[in-house]
Amino acid sequence: KLSKEKFEVTVVDEPSEKLSKISDNLDVKVVKGLPSLPSVLMNAGAKECEILIAVTKSDETNMIACQIGHSLFEIPKKQKLLEQDDIPVLKTFGIDNGKLLQQARMGKKLTQEQLAKDINEQKNIINQYETGKIIPDNKIVSKLQKKLNVKFSK
Repeated sequence: KLSKEKFEVTVVDEPSEKLSKISDNLDVKVVKGLPSLPSVLMNAGAKECEILIAVTKSDETNMIACQIGHSLFEIPKKQKLLEQDDIPVLKTFGIDNGKLLQQARMGKKLTQEQLAKDINEQKNIINQYETGKIIPDNKIVSKLQKKLNVKFSK
């Protein structure tokens, strides 16, 4: 949500499948490495950072990352320390919803370009929804459902 509101977001974590999915599906910068290392935080842009949100599965790593951020990089005290359980699971739109979207669009004889224009979005967004690999935005899903008179599963 922060990246969609035009905040610059950087996700720092050890290499993993989840980090790759975040990189592929969200408009965020991804830095691979241990978030409690000053050099990794430096590469992530900690000097220009306004807020640090630490959400690794390790409370110790979260505390160290926040302390380093504050002490070395003077990140304002608006730091957040969250439990891993507080982070929602990122679910993609899904292949079944993608096929349903494509069928509904074609049933109305619309190209991806036409549909994108009609709902004031980019063509590549329609393509990403049709492949099912995008993490859905509720506003876009609502516009698609209304335009195509279709209901997607959650």
